[in-house]
Amino acid sequence: MKRILGLTRYAVFVPAIASIIGAILLMGQGSLEILKVVYGAVSSEFGLKETIVEVLTAVDAILLGTVLLVIGYGLYELFLPLYLWAYL
Repeated sequence: MKRILGLTRYAVFVPAIASIIGAILLMGQGSLEILKVVYGAVSSEFGLKETIVEVLTAVDAILLGTVLLVIGYGLYELFLPLYLWAYL
């Protein structure tokens, strides 16, 4: 029974990796949106209100990506320590 409970920690591997991948995607998309907004603001395609909304939306995506990254790393370190890979 103790061995079975010990093996359940591997169930956290998929959510941890998925959180890290999701974080990378959100931060990448947020960064691309920031670049688009900068280009749009410099070329006068966007007005002030549109620029503010777009920047805040992009920053929100980056911040959510950061939270997902911290959650993913936390789950990984909590349940799957680094020394574990030496035995696989």
